[in-house]
Amino acid sequence: MLDTTLTLGVNFLVIVGLLAVHETGHYLAGRFVGIPSDRLSIKLFTLPPHVALIDDDGTAIPPMEYDRFAAIEARYVDSDRERYLFLAGGHGIEFSAVLAVVAVAIGSGLDPLVTLATTAVWFSLLLSVIYVVVFDAIPSLVSGYPHGDFSAQWTFAPLVTIGFYLAYFGGLVFLLVLLPNGL
Repeated sequence: MLDTTLTLGVNFLVIVGLLAVHETGHYLAGRFVGIPSDRLSIKLFTLPPHVALIDDDGTAIPPMEYDRFAAIEARYVDSDRERYLFLAGGHGIEFSAVLAVVAVAIGSGLDPLVTLATTAVWFSLLLSVIYVVVFDAIPSLVSGYPHGDFSAQWTFAPLVTIGFYLAYFGGLVFLLVLLPNGL
């Protein structure tokens, strides 16, 4: 019973950690492209988690409210390249963090760290696939406007987005191959 409880607890912490890192990536990318910190708000415990932009009356506007979100974003972000960086920041920082965890785990050779790294890679892969399909692609196709990172990136640069996500998902699979108990 204790092993099951511990496993569930570790899995929960890994998932929350990945979500926090992903949303922090958007936040940092937003700051990098010029969005003031008082206009960004990480909404970690909402479905789906996201970075909201704060309007003039202090209301947090989620990216799912595309027109209002885009209007606030346009005040601070001058180019499609910067918008793309803001959108790609989540997966970019998430992949970097997972890569760092894998490097430390492999370098240490410690079984618990290798297991933790494997868990992080699997959850990163599974959560990203579920997010892109269920919370982004399907709602975007139904509504006709972007609902998440992938569909919004697609509106700015379809070919770059295909390359970005092939590299992202391919990189995660490669990390699983590197890990002794990954695949």
